[in-house]
Amino acid sequence: MSNDISPFVHKFRATGDAFSSNASGKVIKRNRQPLSCLPCRQRKLKCSRQQPCETCAKRGDEALCVYGSKSTGQSHDGGKSDAPKAKAQDRLRQLEQLVMSMVDSSGQKSDPSSALTPESASSGDVQGVLSRDASGDTSKYVGSTHWAAILENIQDLKTTLSVDDSPEESQANHTEPPNLADRDCLFGYSQPMALPQILAQYLPSRQQADRLMSVYFNAQYMTMPHTHTYQFQKQYEKFWENPSEVSPHWLSVLFSICCIGARLMEVARSTAASPNNEEAGVFKQYLNASGYCIRLGGFEPARWVLESLSLYCQCRLLQSTDPSRQVGLVFTVLVHLAYRMAYHRDPDILGNFSPFEGEMRRRVWAMIRQFDLMASFQLGLPANVVPDSWDTKMPRNLLDSDFNEDTKVLPPSRPESEPTKILYFIVKSRLMGCFSKICSQAMLFKTSTQAEIML
Repeated sequence: MSNDISPFVHKFRATGDAFSSNASGKVIKRNRQPLSCLPCRQRKLKCSRQQPCETCAKRGDEALCVYGSKSTGQSHDGGKSDAPKAKAQDRLRQLEQLVMSMVDSSGQKSDPSSALTPESASSGDVQGVLSRDASGDTSKYVGSTHWAAILENIQDLKTTLSVDDSPEESQANHTEPPNLADRDCLFGYSQPMALPQILAQYLPSRQQADRLMSVYFNAQYMTMPHTHTYQFQKQYEKFWENPSEVSPHWLSVLFSICCIGARLMEVARSTAASPNNEEAGVFKQYLNASGYCIRLGGFEPARWVLESLSLYCQCRLLQSTDPSRQVGLVFTVLVHLAYRMAYHRDPDILGNFSPFEGEMRRRVWAMIRQFDLMASFQLGLPANVVPDSWDTKMPRNLLDSDFNEDTKVLPPSRPESEPTKILYFIVKSRLMGCFSKICSQAMLFKTSTQAEIML
């Protein structure tokens, strides 16, 4: 008889299973006992492994701090019954990675100083995520349609399916909520600048400004409909006659147009072997200049204030598609100013606007409604524009060449088979009413019946 015991030798000890079904080469995973408590594993936080742990003690959840027991091992059917659960776990991991890749692609970086940690809005069905720092001085809430709340739901599902991550994996996978405040010039994080200083530091040459203007107005899919091409060009020519007499809000519009033009030129040259860091720097300079001008002009109901704020938001969204980076705050101010300036009332009812002014006001309101609803939806917060609080008519499907400041009677709307810059906003506005109701249902904290939803 051979004295060779190598078939019985395991990595740590001899085992009698060498001639069992595992001899075929299949790997049987060891069932390890979870080392982190259930709340820490659910929230993807580091656990001190005490009873109660430090994290649960800080949250006041000592009663919830429980540790799971070691599982009973492989099922009697060879693990086949676990296949659906394993598949579900894989799909959840893929979904989580997809959401995180979308977050990363927006260019956000969390602020290590904030040290915010997510807390579920409820122990059951998650309706939103409240993030608080360790001291409790800073708290930020996002609703159920925000990506942070979606990630929280994914973590709850993974916990329900008993996805056991080690404490090291949990800490590595945990991502802090992004810093929702962008530290720039608009809301006072930096020193304000006077108009001569802004012009001297940021105003491009006439030749460069002409080129950026041409790029912006020729790219019609990026042009805001509330900026009338021919009216703005007339004001642009007048501006160069005496730049120091310009309105800060109008100058902000000019810098935003230059900012968008610079980004379009950057995208057009993106096929180059190496990125042009100089163009990216120009984009940031014009963005800062636009913010400085808005801050100088103030947040009062004045001419061009709504146009300047909306174009500033558009530049911000070109920099990062996540509206939490200050865009949500700007839209709150924007909507409040629009209500104060009666943009929610149709000009024909008010009766003191020219046909040109009335049509441009309708364009502004259509833009505000759409962008406010979309930004609020991304943040998971209620929209600032209250349903049924306005009676402004839909703008007409007209080219900018169809009317101007001297128009006495507006021409009839062009057929929708004829594309214009405003047509997209007109068609999309029709969908906003239904989409607004959907968003309202998603924000509710109670379960609605089908009859209530269909109302």
